[in-house]
Amino acid sequence: MDFNDENKINIFKDFSLWIKNIKDNKLSFICRFVLYIFTILVTRYSFVEYFNKHFWLFFFSLIMIYAINEISEIKEIKEKENLKKLLEIKSKEISTLELSIEYLGQSLSGLPKDFLRHVSKYLDLSNSDRISLYVFDETKFQIIGRYSENPLYDYCNREEYPRNEGYISKCFENSDGKPYFYRNKLPKNT
Repeated sequence: MDFNDENKINIFKDFSLWIKNIKDNKLSFICRFVLYIFTILVTRYSFVEYFNKHFWLFFFSLIMIYAINEISEIKEIKEKENLKKLLEIKSKEISTLELSIEYLGQSLSGLPKDFLRHVSKYLDLSNSDRISLYVFDETKFQIIGRYSENPLYDYCNREEYPRNEGYISKCFENSDGKPYFYRNKLPKNT
């Protein structure tokens, strides 16, 4: 038989789970244990004589143990149902939060483009210009927004650029002191 790692029997884990179950359901365990032991004792001849002498005592004791066991099991069933309901509520809350996160992510993803559109208009960029916004993370530049009135220039064919490639790298490094770029007419921070 072929088992996955998850399905393999782990004696220590199963034993600790069994002990935990006993601790959580002591009354139910004791009742079941007494009922199991009683069936073994009934097979002993010496016990049968004692049982016959005290039949009604054993009869009502067994009924009481059975009733206690049933009450305990009903309690467990109710707890499981309550946990299932709580799980459903929490699952719905998680789904709602995931939708909110998705909506927020979609809303935030448009912010750089909107910002760049306003900067482009402020700088009077034409149909032949484009403006891009990058984030740097020590090894690469990642584009987070680009805007151009021209759809051909608005398209991003590369999502990231290595730190040491292209004009963006030259502007960023500027190791010889010569300006590779300039700032002109950028809006004041208000």
